[in-house]
Amino acid sequence: MLLIGYTDPGEHRVTHITYHKVVGTLQRPAFSTVALAPDQMSVEVDGSLGPLLYVIVAAPLYYGTDVDEEGLPRRLWIDPEEDGLNGNEALAFSMREVK
Repeated sequence: MLLIGYTDPGEHRVTHITYHKVVGTLQRPAFSTVALAPDQMSVEVDGSLGPLLYVIVAAPLYYGTDVDEEGLPRRLWIDPEEDGLNGNEALAFSMREVK
């Protein structure tokens, strides 16, 4: 799974995240030979061993909101069909804040 964090315009912190299934990983110079299926996308990161290219399923399996100071969501929805946000997601996890 690859976690991708997103910020809202004007925010300086991650506000929501998505978890995607990883289909494959490649190191340079293999990047130029990647052929993606229509339901896949690539994400390039600077890994500890050099640049890596993750090939992931484009539609996330999980969506998270209310991200805490460690970058983890307090609420998480699963989209078992991986068909994008369309109302068929189900709440998979919800953490109440302890005060």
